[in-house]
Amino acid sequence: MDNYGACVAVDQVGGAVVDAAAGSPAAGKDGSITYDVLHKHLATVKKRDVKSLFYWQAGGDASPCIVKKFPDSLALNEHGESYPSCDDSVLMNADASTAFGKDMRRKISRLYRRLPEIDGIFLDQLCYDAIDYAHDDGITMVDNKPVYRLWHCFEQPVRKLAAATHRRGKVLYANGPYNIEVQKDMDGLMAEGASWIADVVKYLCISKPLIFLAFYHDDPGKAEAMFQCCLLSGASYSLYPNPPEAIRQMIERYRPLVEKFYGRRWLLEPDPLELPHGIAGNIFVAENGNILVSIVSTGESCLSAQGQAAGLEIGVRCRAADQVKTAVCSGPLYRGERKVRMRRQDGELRLRVPRHVAATVIELRLA
Repeated sequence: MDNYGACVAVDQVGGAVVDAAAGSPAAGKDGSITYDVLHKHLATVKKRDVKSLFYWQAGGDASPCIVKKFPDSLALNEHGESYPSCDDSVLMNADASTAFGKDMRRKISRLYRRLPEIDGIFLDQLCYDAIDYAHDDGITMVDNKPVYRLWHCFEQPVRKLAAATHRRGKVLYANGPYNIEVQKDMDGLMAEGASWIADVVKYLCISKPLIFLAFYHDDPGKAEAMFQCCLLSGASYSLYPNPPEAIRQMIERYRPLVEKFYGRRWLLEPDPLELPHGIAGNIFVAENGNILVSIVSTGESCLSAQGQAAGLEIGVRCRAADQVKTAVCSGPLYRGERKVRMRRQDGELRLRVPRHVAATVIELRLA
């Protein structure tokens, strides 16, 4: 499948995704993925109560055959050269004035007619941005000449795709949107590849779900770093199929902690946490209304004695502190919950964690 097929897998050039009813080769004969194959896959995962999001790109990682088909849509730098992206591809401009942009909109119109059973859309690469000297967005100037700031090309197709998705009661997720304007129609976001990306994208997800995609398939330390990032961001995690035993064990240690944050929202109050040196943390309101505090020993592993502390004390300051009845904590190296001692002092809640090993989640129960 070429890159355009991977990004916009409806009626794409080259036959990687084709309509079997229109006389294309039958599924499996030449490796083609037909609509019949997609329908069968969707039916299979639905039987297992798995949701399927259709992969889409609203801009372009364009392979050579796409550049040839839409030459007017190629984004160019000040020297008239294309912008490289991934897998020997280049960036395209999907503005409505370009042939590629028009083709994108036609595909959006057909998507739900062809695949009505999908549960929504996953929009990849809304992070792309560059100065496109071959086009004019009507806003941007460089050296007193009109140019095109490439993130603007996401706006119109994403708006159309979001409208088609939401009126059908389906969801729209996106990978790392470039800015707050690009992400405004998204139901949830994904941060890919590095913890600092999640550190940025998390601010777009104060009330939206966030998924962290990390590449940890060969290193349990990377898996732990992903989970610790999830705790600090209130994010969900990614899984690789059939992980090695060391990684599987790390997943089982952290997954119960991370899953406490499903449905969370940030608790937005001034200076709500007082943390010891070397400890990072965040505070959330859980889906059940209780308060969740995540704390992480920066750069430490639950397998290292350096990340362990007994009797760790933190302070919590928030309007709901007076309503807290009990406090419990969970960690990666013990099962179940442990009681957290608490006292009230000078208008804040002082919490003493009995055992902290690299990461701890504290739940303040209001009832």
